[in-house]
Amino acid sequence: MYHRTFLFLAIIMTRFSLNASIPNAFCHCPVVDLVGTPMYTAKSKKFKVHSYKKIPYSGKVECTRLTQLLFNEQVEITEQRGDEVKVNITHWYHEIGTPAIKQVEYWASADCFTRFSDLKNYQRKIIPEPISFTTESIPHDSLVTLIDGAHITKNSVHYSAGTRFVKTGTQEDKNYITVYAYCPDLQKITTLALPKDICIEKIPTASSQQRNLFLHILKIWSHKGDKAIPYVLGGASVRLPLDETFYTKKVKRNGSQSLLFYRKNLHDYPPASGLDCAHTIARAAQIAGIPFFVKNTTTIRATFPALKAGQAIESGDILVWKGHTVVISNAQQGLIIEARGYDHGYGKVQEIPLHEQFKNIQTVTQLEDAYFNKKKIIRLNKAGEQVQVIDDLVIIKLPV
Repeated sequence: MYHRTFLFLAIIMTRFSLNASIPNAFCHCPVVDLVGTPMYTAKSKKFKVHSYKKIPYSGKVECTRLTQLLFNEQVEITEQRGDEVKVNITHWYHEIGTPAIKQVEYWASADCFTRFSDLKNYQRKIIPEPISFTTESIPHDSLVTLIDGAHITKNSVHYSAGTRFVKTGTQEDKNYITVYAYCPDLQKITTLALPKDICIEKIPTASSQQRNLFLHILKIWSHKGDKAIPYVLGGASVRLPLDETFYTKKVKRNGSQSLLFYRKNLHDYPPASGLDCAHTIARAAQIAGIPFFVKNTTTIRATFPALKAGQAIESGDILVWKGHTVVISNAQQGLIIEARGYDHGYGKVQEIPLHEQFKNIQTVTQLEDAYFNKKKIIRLNKAGEQVQVIDDLVIIKLPV
């Protein structure tokens, strides 16, 4: 009885601690990789990847990234070991275990964070209030959010879409928005001029406007001319579009062979900037003010109710099955937007017709028929070959 009581209390305390993080630091780098296993453990166990600078874009390897942080995002540092810190995040989570617990605990490089205790009071005020899944809040008063990557020549930094800044009191240029930014090297506040056409100053409150903004953001990310936003496993950032070429590196371990995907002709630098399927949706939704706080397919399926008979698929609704999720970007034209992996011949964020994803499905009407009548759905790769039989599809209404 004692052991059961102790276990029950441990679960409750763990759930409370994960859900009630109090930030005590913020990220001062444009993008930071967060991992589940600290690199000192990976190194001691001689894993293939044991450096934050060598995490591949994709591939099932030990100690890979699970999510990413952006400049100004707040964390609670709970432990430091050498040059790494354990952090709790507040803006999204995935669920683990039975009963389900919200997982928000990761490891990261310690030199990517500034602790609030090292700031003066006036410096603390220029860090945007955190997005919080515990209160389902996305603060936006006096804030500016980037909807696309932005290279700022003043400090030679390329910030990601989704990065949030506090506006200065005076705005004099109609084409730019002046914001505050903390410079960790100088330990001083500077001001930056952000291009107004890729900024959101006021989040819309009407659900139709939020849905339209969500789709607008996704279309920006999926149409980059002759370049593309790369697929990055655990990626939650949009900075530099890259050319679409890639190569695979085969790694043998314990007699088996696994594939790691890296970019060649790389103009980016560690950590890798890009998106995976679930982070694409979560990042775009939060920019649009939509209360979407989950970051993997399993948790999406468990969190949101499925489309019911009689309900129609709309642009912005979400398809999810084991291991992947996509957005209906245009219900009338039968288009979807996704971040698709390299093993299917893509490796990028893209907008494609339904029939290039599913065999013999060209319209949302045909998709609804297959869904409600529980028909098997054949998934295709870029070459048009069958790569998966989907029998667990769930269609979810965008939560607006």
